[in-house]
Amino acid sequence: MTLKALLLMCLLPVAGVYAAEPQATPAQCLLPEQGGTAKPGKDGSFDVEKCLSKAGIPNFNRKGKTLTIFLAGGRKELFKDVSPGREDSTEHRYTGYDPKTGFHQIEYKTTESNGLIFLDHESGFGFSSDVYAFSPDRQWVLGGGDNQYCERPMLAMQKIPARGQKGEATSAVITGKLGATDCETAIDPGALGFLFVNVNKVHWLSNEQVQIEWAGFKQGNEDLKKADAIDTTLLTLQGEQWVTDRLPFSGKQAVSKSLPNAQTPMQSGSLRTGMTLEEVEKLLGRSADRFKINPLALLGKQEITRVWTANGRQLEVTFVGGVVASWR
Repeated sequence: MTLKALLLMCLLPVAGVYAAEPQATPAQCLLPEQGGTAKPGKDGSFDVEKCLSKAGIPNFNRKGKTLTIFLAGGRKELFKDVSPGREDSTEHRYTGYDPKTGFHQIEYKTTESNGLIFLDHESGFGFSSDVYAFSPDRQWVLGGGDNQYCERPMLAMQKIPARGQKGEATSAVITGKLGATDCETAIDPGALGFLFVNVNKVHWLSNEQVQIEWAGFKQGNEDLKKADAIDTTLLTLQGEQWVTDRLPFSGKQAVSKSLPNAQTPMQSGSLRTGMTLEEVEKLLGRSADRFKINPLALLGKQEITRVWTANGRQLEVTFVGGVVASWR
């Protein structure tokens, strides 16, 4: 056997270990509003994963209830579905790869929520968000608020690691009611003269400034096909928080979410496991300044770490299933 043949025999098995370079979602698997040619069914639904599989896209594999995403370096990320009807039922669908951001995208649905998971192809970093748009440098991502079922406008801004880097997503404060974390404190559409107020478009002007177009829908226009009114507001990065110029459909200046004389977080000994978020906020005197989410924790009990900062001190409280599990 020649040396050349021997080298080929050694190299072939290694080449098979690594997944092919991820491919972008083809036009036939994108809806017209996304610039594609896909045609939704009569009920308006469209199965992107099925279309990608039929197109032979090598980014993923489906075997029954297990969805496998192929990452760089031969690594894999598995998502396992849980049968419908169970309290912890979960479903995942692969919806494509975006070469511009380097993210694979997976839709997930649970008995209580649904959203998107993004996986960096190179590093495997993942986060979840109801994403509207990434900043030009991909360091910031603007999405919807915690509760997507609110009939009130809410925004959420997260800072994420650079492309190909590992790390975690951290939440940044958005001033005013636009950065609310619950339906009660968010802007009431009724006070603005609407039944619904939704984000219509997002346009990043720079890495530090983003423009949001809002659509207002009045009573009797529940089908949301055409807005009754359009308005635009601006978010600008100042320090470590995003400041809005005003509230949508209102000349009112947005009130800062941060308290001018924020109280120092209580000693951790005042906390106890099993406390609810409401009890912790009452104990500390205010809502958290930011939060961290582990997207993979969505596969089990929901886990979120809320962070309180004041006078140079930081308190991180981890909630699992809605109650305090630990802090530091």
